[in-house]
Amino acid sequence: MSEQVQNQTMLKPVTNPSDSELWAWWQTIQQDPAGRQWFSDAFPKTYADFVGVLLSGAERCVVFLDGDQVAGGYWLHDMVDDDPDYPPYAWIRGYVDPAYRGRFMAQAWPVACSIFEQWGYRHLFAATHVNNQRTLACLDKTLKFTRVGDYPNFCFFDGKPSTCTVYSMYAEDVSLAMRDAKFRSEHLCAA
Repeated sequence: MSEQVQNQTMLKPVTNPSDSELWAWWQTIQQDPAGRQWFSDAFPKTYADFVGVLLSGAERCVVFLDGDQVAGGYWLHDMVDDDPDYPPYAWIRGYVDPAYRGRFMAQAWPVACSIFEQWGYRHLFAATHVNNQRTLACLDKTLKFTRVGDYPNFCFFDGKPSTCTVYSMYAEDVSLAMRDAKFRSEHLCAA
């Protein structure tokens, strides 16, 4: 789908997407070189790996459908629910078909947040490569996340340690986001 969708109806959230829905989403991600380049090396390389982390419960997703078309989705990764000092928290990823960007974000994000809360994850963080202007703008303006800061050696892109900008969904969670981001940077440097 190359043209911007003009008359979007209410998108349907799906928390247990079918194999065909996941495959359609995967294919859209793979066919978008501008979007795919911004996923870190930790992003699954194959469809089997992508589905495997979801089936294992290591990551959880919600996709949004426009009829039978997968418009996009968000997923949780690196979920922490056993930290005695903090409530459960998770990091998020997202990918939206280019035709659904813009209004999709405003419509789908609150629904995704409600689902994540039902799963026990209200405290959410995001990180993106410092040069990923589209995602930085989305996190700042559309999703209204709080910028935490830039973290060198946060994760690998194309085999190289890279700086990422870290965000917290809520300003009151910035210290937790800073703590976890610092831990991740130190862990990557030590590896």
